[in-house]
Amino acid sequence: MTDVQKEKIRLLRQRGGTYQEIGEAIELPLATVQSFCRRNGIVVLNPAKAKLPDIAFCLNCSQPITQASKQKPKKFCCPKCREVWWNKNRRLVSSSLRVAHCAYCGGAFDKHESSTQRFCRKQCYINHRFGEIPQP
Repeated sequence: MTDVQKEKIRLLRQRGGTYQEIGEAIELPLATVQSFCRRNGIVVLNPAKAKLPDIAFCLNCSQPITQASKQKPKKFCCPKCREVWWNKNRRLVSSSLRVAHCAYCGGAFDKHESSTQRFCRKQCYINHRFGEIPQP
């Protein structure tokens, strides 16, 4: 278990998260979360007394993110992390993506199932339509 995971468990448990919820959020077994909390004396704090900041963790780099009140909860710490995560997890987010092969170079690329896209990039389309064009 990493230090980041330990800190996440500590914060989520103090905010009243159940062992099951914490395990699913951090992708650890229920028994691991339970034993860590018991060994370290981590208990649920009374929400009325405890003024804990609303903290989430970046989906890409696991850095803590302080949430602003009256705003949509943030999932990423910066635009770069958002872009990296979406590019890595494109298949998980959209079930309509399919692997297709370029009609010119044969390379694989992702496309939506309703798309008529035949080429992986614009240069392949131009080469297919007009023949090889020398680059300056």
